[in-house]
Amino acid sequence: HTLVFDSLFESGNLYQVYQLSEYEYELVLKNDYNTNGHTQWYFFSVSNTRKGQTYKFKICNFYKRSSMYGRGLRPLLYSEKEAKKDAGGVGWHRCGTNISYRRNDYVYSKKKEGKPK
Repeated sequence: HTLVFDSLFESGNLYQVYQLSEYEYELVLKNDYNTNGHTQWYFFSVSNTRKGQTYKFKICNFYKRSSMYGRGLRPLLYSEKEAKKDAGGVGWHRCGTNISYRRNDYVYSKKKEGKPK
């Protein structure tokens, strides 16, 4: 059972996903635009999940020395199922447990192909 990741939509920035174990994934994000290789946000979708199953996502290429995640901030998630619930369901909500942030030295580089000489 493998999750399906997608970011082929406006502002989507997921570049690669590696499945480390049955429920653990390592994610590489595209660099933010107009930066020298920085990545400070993420936007992608995940489907084919199992109800009640916990998944672990490791985002590899965040570079800031500290983050609000270290102070209790939790990721924002949108659920189509929750948004469609009766009585005005709420699609966007904070989620996640055991969230940690550690700066790492992972380097994502997508080299531009030069023009032939």
